[in-house]
Amino acid sequence: MKAKKDGWLVVLTTELKYLWLRGQAPLLLLIFSLFMSAYIILLALDPEMNVLSPEKMTNATLQITILSGIVMVVLLNANAISGERDQRSLESLLLTPLPRGEIVIGKLLASLSIWLGMLPISIPYLLLVARGTGVANQVVALLLTTGSLLVAISAGIGMLISSVAHSNLVSFTASFATILLLAAPNQLPPSVKEIPLAKFFIMLNPITAIANYQASILDGATLFAEAFSLLSPIIFLTALALWMPKYFNRRLSLEGGLK
Repeated sequence: MKAKKDGWLVVLTTELKYLWLRGQAPLLLLIFSLFMSAYIILLALDPEMNVLSPEKMTNATLQITILSGIVMVVLLNANAISGERDQRSLESLLLTPLPRGEIVIGKLLASLSIWLGMLPISIPYLLLVARGTGVANQVVALLLTTGSLLVAISAGIGMLISSVAHSNLVSFTASFATILLLAAPNQLPPSVKEIPLAKFFIMLNPITAIANYQASILDGATLFAEAFSLLSPIIFLTALALWMPKYFNRRLSLEGGLK
């Protein structure tokens, strides 16, 4: 009975060893460090970026950092189940005496460890860009809170798609397409965003709601003044956390697909 209770912890430990001791996570963090260094250099050299206000440059750097985290966790989670299918190793995993929901939760939590590794790398870059703006503390707080919230939501979406995808290619394509579709309203013109119906859907969408909250804070709002913007992301993540284990216990299958 204890083995069942701690099943997710067994999977988490196994996945963490695979991810970190075999070099996959350290390699991803090295790539991320090189990418952020190149980005900061381009930021300093690009005359078009130099005309932006320091606050907007800080917000752009925050978005790039979080986007990198999203890409990392979506890659890992999109591969989590469909990758096992491609390698013909899912059957042996499903035959273990562990609830299928706990297998998935263990894999999901392990993938989020890459974000925990990215945070200490990201903060110095953000502080460098935010130097002299007066929003340095806010941008770090946003990274740790809303950034983590957004990355966790993206990881859950990637895992859900991976569970039903028949192959890695389908899983990767569908996962990134879904994230891009959810993020697309961020590119709407400001005049369109002010339309009441558009504003409602932007606040309902967890990804655009977080982006709006971050922009408001870096424009001078207090951390709690716009806190209602985080309602839909928190509800979305809570619903995922409560629903996913039950869903996977009943529906996770060797072949994939919606059942």
